Amino acid sequence: MTSINRSERSEVARSLDLSIIRYSRVWEDHRVLSEALQINGDDDVISVTSSGDNVLALLLEKPKSIIAIDMSPAQNSLLELKITGIRELNHKEFLCLLGETAGQPNERVSLYQKISHVLTPPVKEYWDKNIDLIEQQLCVCGRLDKYFWSFYVNYLSKIMPDAAMDALFDSNTLEEQRVAFNKLPLAEFEKALSEFGSVESQKSGRSSSQLKYAKESEKAVAQHFWNRVSYICQNVPIRDNFYLSLFLRGHRGYSPLEKPHFCTPYLREKEFYQLKGLVNRVVVHTGTIETYLSQADTTFSKANLSDIFEYASEDATNELFSSLVDNCRSGARLAYWNMLVPRTPSHKRLQMAPESEQLHAKDRLMYYRAFHCSVLK
Repeated sequence: MTSINRSERSEVARSLDLSIIRYSRVWEDHRVLSEALQINGDDDVISVTSSGDNVLALLLEKPKSIIAIDMSPAQNSLLELKITGIRELNHKEFLCLLGETAGQPNERVSLYQKISHVLTPPVKEYWDKNIDLIEQQLCVCGRLDKYFWSFYVNYLSKIMPDAAMDALFDSNTLEEQRVAFNKLPLAEFEKALSEFGSVESQKSGRSSSQLKYAKESEKAVAQHFWNRVSYICQNVPIRDNFYLSLFLRGHRGYSPLEKPHFCTPYLREKEFYQLKGLVNRVVVHTGTIETYLSQADTTFSKANLSDIFEYASEDATNELFSSLVDNCRSGARLAYWNMLVPRTPSHKRLQMAPESEQLHAKDRLMYYRAFHCSVLK
């Protein structure tokens, strides 16, 4: 893992505290991402790290290699801890380490101590200094994750009967789903989501610098969030939507050990043991994508860009897309999300995959306005 230099920092990084965990989970649909990228054994992938969840989801598709890159040493330390846990622990120990199963703080710390000697020195130093995050449960320690958790605790739990929301997630068909949704106290639900999803409220989950280019009115943003949640609850099968369940129910009904269909893939026992033979294909790099691409001695065929353009100007967006074109092979597929800031490439060699809209239509996440997959011609 390489250290980040001040000169390497992108526009948004200059005003962010990169020492904290912002995302302990990836809130981007791994299934949509995998379907868009169509990874095979010949692929060299570049992916934003975030919490590492989607890096590991893509790794299960068995590409030739993955460069996991993030400007945050903290986020990369989280991925490297997960990779080391996959190498060194059994499945139940791994879930316990991450706080994904019931366990005591001292149990989680003991598991960390069991593997800490094989961590790279910078990563060990980070976790030695932040052992409290392991004690408190890594899976809920991120700033955005705490913000999402607050919606259930501070809003929904006060207006929504647990049984009514559980009936929604227990639906077997879309028709049952629609009936269950329309039995909820929708006026109160919409009001709560509107207050929670305002730009001002979002500053609890994201830095102000991450919202710099969000120019929509509070009313428009609130309406978007409600429209998206309402759409998913009535049109996208919800029984396996652990993302929305964590947002609307907290940890009620969520147990990777007991309900393996209801969590991100790397937490499932079968996939966990598959990853033991795959994690050596991942290289973790700390820095900006722009700087990495300017020095890269390889080219890429697939790219998971998360929502990084949300935090960049149009000029910076187009510059990064140009760098990606220069460092990607013909036919490369680049996937990314837009939430409050519309960003698409202007480069003539990048064409939008026709399935982008269809993929967004079945995206299980509750806040993205668009999903894009650009193909390099």
